[in-house]
Amino acid sequence: MHKRTQRTTPASAPTASATFDPAAIRGAIGQFCLRLIARDFQREGPQQLARLREKRPSEYFKLVLALMPKEYRFKEVELPQIPDAELSAMLDALREVIAEKEKEQGRSPSNPPP
Repeated sequence: MHKRTQRTTPASAPTASATFDPAAIRGAIGQFCLRLIARDFQREGPQQLARLREKRPSEYFKLVLALMPKEYRFKEVELPQIPDAELSAMLDALREVIAEKEKEQGRSPSNPPP
């Protein structure tokens, strides 16, 4: 006759509910998949994007839009109360600096770069 061994469960074994965390599992799978996608994109992405842009521009545009944030959050900044005359002087000074930079680069304000 065959002798049967008795099965025992260790007292320190965690219960199924303590080790099964769907959110943690989804997160781990998501991270793994994103790493694979990033690696694949590094190898083939630029060429595939160029091909998509050339052959199916509407699909390329859909992809770009899908990757854009759904909303932008702007940080509110309190501006000091500046009198109109002072603000006008600041804008004039800024315009002069821009004109000087454009002159240094060999272009005029009326001749912007292509």
